[in-house]
Amino acid sequence: MRDLDEGEVRDLLPLLAAGVLPPVEAAATRARVVADAALGEELALLTALRDAHAAVPVLDTARIVAALPSPRVGVSRIAVTRPPAFAPGHAARLHRAARMAAAVAAVAIAGVSAWIGRTMATMPDARPTAPATVASDAGATLRLGLPLEELTDEQLTALEAEIRTLDALPPEAPEPGAAHDVLEMGA
Repeated sequence: MRDLDEGEVRDLLPLLAAGVLPPVEAAATRARVVADAALGEELALLTALRDAHAAVPVLDTARIVAALPSPRVGVSRIAVTRPPAFAPGHAARLHRAARMAAAVAAVAIAGVSAWIGRTMATMPDARPTAPATVASDAGATLRLGLPLEELTDEQLTALEAEIRTLDALPPEAPEPGAAHDVLEMGA
């Protein structure tokens, strides 16, 4: 028999603990367990589990079933009736109700879609028509407004030049005497 790797030995441990492993495989598995302490601990745990399971009483279900009283034939009859879901004509009513519900849902969806479309068409444009300029204490200005797709080539070139002049990282230490802005939330 070839040498077993650790995964194969771990797979065979429950069979070894139960005592159902063929003798050749059992000998090879025991040799690996003796050489590896972790495998030995796992086999000990599986053996203890097997012993604990053996101590649990087994219910003899055949004896319990035999002890049950047998039903007396002819004393009472169970009435077998057709449930209402399978009554004749019920399927047709069910299909008619499903078609009606689908039609109501389609009309509701169409109505909501039309209402949303009409509302969206009458909403004013939320974009600003003129750029807003905000000035700070340091003298820099921030322009807000026109979207990029509405800028001319000259405006885009000027914007690119302005962006290239910006510092990518803040200074490591604040400059002495520089004013620091404080953002107050909820004021």
